[in-house]
Amino acid sequence: MKVCAISDIHQTPLEMAIDMEFDILIFLGDYDGSDTIRKIMQIQERFNRDDERVIALPGNHEHAGLHEGRYIPIITFGPALSPKDYLSRFAEYRKELQSDPQVVNYLRKLIARPWFNIYLDEEEISCKTLALHGALAGDLGTHIYGDKLDPNGVEAKLWYRLKTEDDHRKNFKMMERLNLNVLIRGHDRNPQFASMDPQGKITLSTPKREEEYDLMPDKRQTITVGEYRNGHYVLIDTKVPGKTNPVAYFKLLPNIGNR
Repeated sequence: MKVCAISDIHQTPLEMAIDMEFDILIFLGDYDGSDTIRKIMQIQERFNRDDERVIALPGNHEHAGLHEGRYIPIITFGPALSPKDYLSRFAEYRKELQSDPQVVNYLRKLIARPWFNIYLDEEEISCKTLALHGALAGDLGTHIYGDKLDPNGVEAKLWYRLKTEDDHRKNFKMMERLNLNVLIRGHDRNPQFASMDPQGKITLSTPKREEEYDLMPDKRQTITVGEYRNGHYVLIDTKVPGKTNPVAYFKLLPNIGNR
């Protein structure tokens, strides 16, 4: 089985994504526009006729677009914007989404299922995996009301960032409680692979292009896929010749770049 995961699309064209070889394709959120969301709806209609092969999950931007007062980071609209201009652009973003009833209903369905569970082994006894935009625990410093959020609520899980080893340890503890081996996530700009062994030792790695990591059933592992708008995505292959465990490949698409 081949599982592709992409995140933080930010209105980047999706033609290269649907050309990937996959059994399951997971969109991890932050679509940033009605046109992009409608394109994902069309992709699901095309591929999900018999089985659910294309999974779409909400990001913190989708949540913000539907909820008054929950702002997304200023970097989305440009770091040079003044707070007044930023709030104006954010209001335009919300107005665009909410002017399309079909998109609004679709986003409400996404937020009602903010994560996706999957096993990466045929016997469904190991490599229990969760896909989620943010994390199960971590840092909420980029949320304007982060100190007031329910740490166990959906909104927090769409906003959590994993900035430090301590953030990862908090997240790994939550993964232990849920008996999860792997978390596939987006939200943070750059790709990262993190693992915690049975003794609690945490290893943080910055993957190079085409770098691969074996997913071990005795460890907790987080896969941060990086931003699709910068060409990043991850392919997980559960049947690699000569391997007994699934392998995660960090990949980079050419000719996408910043938008």
